[in-house]
Amino acid sequence: MQPPGDIERFRQTLQELSRDLGSDGLAEILTSYLADGRRRVDALTGFLEDDDLDGLGRCAHSLKGSSSIFGLIDLEQAALAVELAARPPGDAGLGVLVTVLRSRYAELEPMLLAACPTAPTDHRRPE
Repeated sequence: MQPPGDIERFRQTLQELSRDLGSDGLAEILTSYLADGRRRVDALTGFLEDDDLDGLGRCAHSLKGSSSIFGLIDLEQAALAVELAARPPGDAGLGVLVTVLRSRYAELEPMLLAACPTAPTDHRRPE
């Protein structure tokens, strides 16, 4: 469960972005964040299994940056932890950090989808 401050910060950020970009612009970047975010979160496990620290670090870095745009500080910090732990030679606790990052995204995804007027159709991996 996300702390109330993160949810409130997200809502405030959406209002600011809507004011700056308009509702269509906000919908476009939020839809893109959801589609890209889901793909990146899903890719983390593959990078970890392949022992691809460089790919894992780049993926986490992208998630960190895009999450900060929406004021998702908790998710941003989880991605930063993965990014830093992926630096060679790699941190022994990297698997746990990836699991934490994946679960934080999963916790936030319903709120993100609810805020997006045109949710992406490919936001979930096929079962």
